[in-house]
Order: sequence, then structure tokens, then C-alpha cells
Amino acid sequence: MKYGIVMIVLFGIALANTGCLVSEDNSIPAPARLRLINTVPEQTYSLLGNDEALAANIPFDSVTPYGYAFPGFYNMSLVDTKSNKSILAKQLIQSDLRYSFYVIPDSASTAGNIKGFKLSLVNDTKRQQIKDTFYIRFLHFSPKQSSDATTPTQLFLKTYRERGTSNLFDSTIQNNFTRRSFNDISVRTQYASFEKLEEGNYKFGFFDGNDSSRQYETTKKYFSANKYYTLYLVGFKNGTGIHAWKVNIDSVNNTF
Repeated sequence: MKYGIVMIVLFGIALANTGCLVSEDNSIPAPARLRLINTVPEQTYSLLGNDEALAANIPFDSVTPYGYAFPGFYNMSLVDTKSNKSILAKQLIQSDLRYSFYVIPDSASTAGNIKGFKLSLVNDTKRQQIKDTFYIRFLHFSPKQSSDATTPTQLFLKTYRERGTSNLFDSTIQNNFTRRSFNDISVRTQYASFEKLEEGNYKFGFFDGNDSSRQYETTKKYFSANKYYTLYLVGFKNGTGIHAWKVNIDSVNNTF
């Protein structure tokens, strides 16, 4: 899968109270790093901070590289470049942390009918690197469909590690990977954490959480050591074409 790349420019202006983050010896705090990921089909967005352009015209399925940002409070504005609609938020960017801003459909959106959009902010917390291991997490950004009634769109995931000709069921990440629902990281922040696994070939089976016999996708991949992987669900369960359910895989080196 190819990803469009658009560089985020350096945050040049912070609010006046940014100074409160500077230590008593007046040393310069370490910058934060952040990026923008667009998961809304057919939509393009720009991100502004304190009226400065941070990322411009980011299309669907694009992941920007990490850009640097001075720590402080920012008046963030996410703008739909087609309709010029925008959402505003005041966000604290902390020194030496890494952030992913995911643009996601709102809960009322359906395949072919995007009702609105919002930002889902994820803190990309690094973990201690251990030899021959990688880190992985799964994020769910597919709104429920009308056929789901009041039940959120859920996804059930089975994980297997391939050893020779056999597949071994891997239970290490089941607690954080099964029975997931739309944007559940907003209430269960532990889902944004990376889980550690041994490097190797893995097979992920993605199932409809309301009908576990209905499998939508199988992802088979070699996961390399010293990397952080994010698997994230986009699209709609009943969608077709660009609106169809799919699981993207984003990876960064442990030096991110």
C-alpha cells in the first residue's frame, strides 16, 4: 500500500503561555514531533495552528512524516478544503512527545455520505527496545452502519504467528486487539499503547464483531525488529470501492 507524503512545517508561533514550559534555568525545551493521517474517503484536509499552516491539502490515505513543534498551547484548526468547514480545538503540545493527529469521519457518516469529521489525537509513546522484538497497536476508525442499529461497529481480530508450516495462535495482544469499536481510544486510552511481540511472520484475520463467521480481510506480513507498527481500520463495513473496509499498516523506525 502506498501512502502520500506531505511534510508538516515547523510550528513557528506558540501562545504567550508557552513560556511556562521553560525550565527555571531558561534552557530551551525539547521540541515535540507530530504528524497528520487522513482516514476520511474522498476528503482533503489542512491543519493550522495559531493561524499558521502546518499541513496543507492532505488527501485520503495519506500519512505525513513527523514534523517538529515547539511545546505550548495551540489553537488548532482542521479545515475541509472542499467545503471550507472547520473544527477548532485548543491543544497542549508537550516537550519531547510524539503525536499522531488522525482525521476520522464522525459517527453519523456512512459509505458515500460523510456527515462530518473530527480529530482523534494519539500519543505515540515509545517503549524500551528489546532485541528481536517490535511494537504494534490497532486503531478502529470505521463508524457503525445503520444495519448495526445501536450496536457500534465492532471488529474481532485473530492473530497467528507462522512457524514453518504451522500457524500458532498468538494470545499476547488479544486483550487490546479483540472486540474493538469505532474510535474507542477516546475512552480507553490503553488501546493507543504499543504491545511488544517477537519479530517474524504474522497473520491477522479481521472479522465482523457482530458476526464472527464473516471474515473481511487477512493481513499476512513479516514484522521486523526495532520498528513500531500501527494497524488501523478505515472505510465502512458496507462500503465499496474507496469506501470499503480495509486495514492500513503504518510503520516507523524506533528512532522516530
